[in-house]
Amino acid sequence: MPPESFQSSYRNSGKNREDQEDVAEFEEELAEIERSLNTLKKRYTQVERDQRQQAQLQERREQVRKDLRKTKSNQTNSNKTKTTN
Repeated sequence: MPPESFQSSYRNSGKNREDQEDVAEFEEELAEIERSLNTLKKRYTQVERDQRQQAQLQERREQVRKDLRKTKSNQTNSNKTKTTN
């Protein structure tokens, strides 16, 4: 039978191997979480950019509508003036 110290170190080496496997697994999972977080950050940035663009486009649409109404109103007034002359 092996001496006590040999048995103890053998058990510890098994534990160390398990610890190393646990650490490796943890590092892999952490790396996956970091990748997911980076993907989420990129998506969040894209959503923010798209929301700003949407707001700008809505403002532009409102301006175009106002201009269109103004143009129609001017055309109508111009036609009324022509008919009365």
